Amino acid sequence: MRTTSLFLLVTAHHALLAQPTIDATNTQLVPGPTYTFNVSPLIEGGAGGENAVWDFSELVPAAVATVTLQDPVDSFLEGSLPSATVFTVNSLSNKTKAYEASPAGILFWGVFNNLDQQLLRYSDASLELAVPCTFGTTWTDLSVADYSLGGSVLGSRTGDLVGEADGFGDLVMPFGTISNVLRVHLIENITDNTVSGSALIEGSRFQYYKPGIPAPLVETINNLINSTSNGQSLEQFVQWLSSDITGMEAVLDRSIGMDVFPQPAHGNTTVTYGAQGKVDFTLLDPSGRVVRRISGSIQAPGIHQMQLDLSRLSAGIYVLHATTDRQEQGTVRVVVE
Repeated sequence: MRTTSLFLLVTAHHALLAQPTIDATNTQLVPGPTYTFNVSPLIEGGAGGENAVWDFSELVPAAVATVTLQDPVDSFLEGSLPSATVFTVNSLSNKTKAYEASPAGILFWGVFNNLDQQLLRYSDASLELAVPCTFGTTWTDLSVADYSLGGSVLGSRTGDLVGEADGFGDLVMPFGTISNVLRVHLIENITDNTVSGSALIEGSRFQYYKPGIPAPLVETINNLINSTSNGQSLEQFVQWLSSDITGMEAVLDRSIGMDVFPQPAHGNTTVTYGAQGKVDFTLLDPSGRVVRRISGSIQAPGIHQMQLDLSRLSAGIYVLHATTDRQEQGTVRVVVE
């Protein structure tokens, strides 16, 4: 059984009504910052769509990586990857990736493996994120690259990528809930031909972006690899930002903490929330249709409860939104059986 303490209820934040947009002004990869990423076994976030709730609250770090955004002029790789505007140096993978923040979006130019000294360099970069990007944005891209070691070419890579911003909503993390998150789905088909054999990689990645934070809050990686040398294998994991990055506290503090008990509900349930001022509620059915609006009274600061009658609703997963006259918002899933 899962319980929620008073402290967690007040500080667990949920929200979303407006559609987020990622553009060059609010999501920029620039040299300087160092981020801490946690790495965990694969957990899928669930379906996309409008006002979605993606639950990653059960994530537990299996490993930790620091990723430094480096100015290319400070790296010996600058000459090999001249189009890059920023390098990401990963302490866990021992790889340096090259990106360009271009008017079209974020372009991926290659990766250097510090362990085997191999360089994968793109002559036609891969468009990882098209901007501006909002719910419904789609793009396709073709890419061409070569593998080299010490200046000698070892093989080639060709790929195609389909990107789609397939949902927006709330991202439930172990440290709280982040509202106004845009999810991007990347589907990739990559063919590698090298001196050691060939490989076909069928990849699916989901990236969860919050405007104002340059890196994805969460990225799920699910790759099926068919190799002539190693057979078939899977690469599956989640990497997620630590809660202590600059800007995270601010995005958490804009939301209302909400909880529902019992869950699943039969007939009625109790909604507990932390807010002040006038609080109004909207209940959405699984298709996103509004099935009930509740206008609340003015509340003093603190923890409050409301009885929610569900007796006339069909079984399914509903979403309850709360908004206050202080422009605070919250959301919580309500499971009806």
